[in-house]
Amino acid sequence: MGGEIKSAVSVLVAKILPMADNPASINYLFELSNSTPELSYHGERVAIFAGIIAKWMNFEWEEIRTIVTAAFLHDAGKCKFPAQFLMKHPADLQGVELQLYKTHCQTGRDILQNLNFEEPIPTVAFQHHEYMNGTGFPLGIRGKNMHQFSKIIAVADAYDRLMAERPGFVKKTPFDALSLLAKEQYAHYDPFVCMPFITTLKDHLIGSHVTLSDGRAGKVIFYPKDFASLPVIELEDSTELNLNENRDLLIVHYDITG
Repeated sequence: MGGEIKSAVSVLVAKILPMADNPASINYLFELSNSTPELSYHGERVAIFAGIIAKWMNFEWEEIRTIVTAAFLHDAGKCKFPAQFLMKHPADLQGVELQLYKTHCQTGRDILQNLNFEEPIPTVAFQHHEYMNGTGFPLGIRGKNMHQFSKIIAVADAYDRLMAERPGFVKKTPFDALSLLAKEQYAHYDPFVCMPFITTLKDHLIGSHVTLSDGRAGKVIFYPKDFASLPVIELEDSTELNLNENRDLLIVHYDITG
């Protein structure tokens, strides 16, 4: 079994790394998943996002290969969960179910160690739900004690959980997801990981045609400041609308192709 898994990882790395050259992969991946089921798997998406982040952070090739592999395998411990359990969103879990969910980090590390995956891959599986401020799990360690690759995969995993569509959970737009990541960096996520991801995606989203929750349509023309989490929209009547000053309005649809 171990040989088959490692072979599958090698194929995945070869498929994912070319996608990491293009930031549009992040947006188009969710569209592709509707018609290409094999791309919808969480591990593959997180691996692609982690590879993109690592490239934007200027990691070396061998480090990127390790990050992508670790990202693909970060939830290995969930293979011990029943299928119906995996359909639930983590935010909805309580009591015994929540405690069971938290075991997947330790289980994942044990599986990867038993399959002789080299470090830091088992450590990443163990740490990817830890937070910078020490409020994560399974150990509640702080960011200074986390492996750098774990911090990258934590951001990629969070973005995918926000963007993926699940029963009973309405997926976010990239604008919502980036806003939430910006809010939670420092406390939950490493800003040295978040900032390249957020900044580059912001740049890529400029020019998107969007529809707002009040029915008005327009185009993203810029982000007013580096720390602003939401864009400025040019509406169809040529007026500008700063969503940072109009928090009651949401972007409900976007088209990055224009």
